[in-house]
Amino acid sequence: MNKPFTTALLNAIQHPKPQLLALLAASALAPYSLTGGAQEACLNDEAQFNNAVCTANDVRISRIDVLDGPVECIEGADVSINSMVAVLEGGAKERYDIGIYFATDGGDAKASMSGQNDGCIRDFLTPLGDGDGAFDDLDGDSCGDITQGTTEMKQLDAVNLTCTDSDDNGFLDVGSCLSWDNNTKGACGGVDDVAPGTPSKCRCEPIQVGEIVVIPRSSIVIRKEVTGGQVDTQWGFTYMDQSFQLGDGEQHSLEGLTAGSYIVSEDPDGTSILESISCDDEDSTTDTDARQAMVELDDDETVTCTFTNALVK
Repeated sequence: MNKPFTTALLNAIQHPKPQLLALLAASALAPYSLTGGAQEACLNDEAQFNNAVCTANDVRISRIDVLDGPVECIEGADVSINSMVAVLEGGAKERYDIGIYFATDGGDAKASMSGQNDGCIRDFLTPLGDGDGAFDDLDGDSCGDITQGTTEMKQLDAVNLTCTDSDDNGFLDVGSCLSWDNNTKGACGGVDDVAPGTPSKCRCEPIQVGEIVVIPRSSIVIRKEVTGGQVDTQWGFTYMDQSFQLGDGEQHSLEGLTAGSYIVSEDPDGTSILESISCDDEDSTTDTDARQAMVELDDDETVTCTFTNALVK
C-alpha cells in the first residue's frame, strides 16, 4: 500500500473538496454504481450461516466522508449521494477479501426490512496492484485486504439511501456490515466471493454519513370534545384525500408530515353546533364558520387542534 498517498488522502478529506477529488481521480478508484453491475444483497442473504452476530473488531468503518451530496434530507425520504468515501481501519493482523454492505432501506445491513433481497447494496475492496494503489493486496487475488493499524479507502458513487438517524444525533446514518477471511485459502474473484464463512468474520453497525442533517418529520393531532351531554355520535374529518371519524374524547394523529401548511376540516352534521376550534400553535389559524383548522407546521413539530361541539337539544 502506498503510505504517502494514503496520508495525503486522509489529510485532504479534512480540506476543501477539490483537493480530495483530485487525489481520488489520481488513484483510479473504481466507482460504485448500482446500474453498473454491483449487486443488491444484504449480508445474511450471502453468508453461509443464519442470524449473523457480527461484532468482531478485526475490521471496521471509522467514518464515511461525503464528497458530493446534499446537506440535509427529510426523515424517511430517499436521499441520493453522488460520491462518498468509506474509511476502513484494520484492527487485527492480516484480514483478506473485505466485503462491504450498506442498508439502503434505513435498516440493518444484515437483512432487508422487506425480507427480500432488495434492501442493501454490497461491494468489496478492489486492489490496484504493484503496491501503489489505494488498497492492499496481500494474497494476489482480485479482492482487497487490510493489515493491522492501516487505513484503507473505498469510494462509492451514485448511492441511494433512506434518510435515517439511528442514534438521534441529528445526522444521517446508514446500516453497514463488513466481512473478511482470516486466511488466504481460496482465491477471491469479485463481489460473489466476499461473503463471510463464519459469524466471527464480520462486523455490523450504523455509521454516520458525513454531516448530512436529518430533518425530522412533524405531526398534527386532531381532538374532539363535545359539550351538553353524552352521545355516541362520530364526527367526520377530512385532511387532503384522507378521512377519519372521532367521537367525544377521541383523537387522531396525522404522522410523517413535512414543514408546510395543512387544512383539516370537520364535516357538517345535524346533531351539534361547532362552538370552537383551538390549536396550540400561534402560527396556526382557525375558521369556525368554515369548520377548518389551518395548521402551519415547522420541522420536528407537533400541533394539536381541538374541535369542540355542543349538542343540539
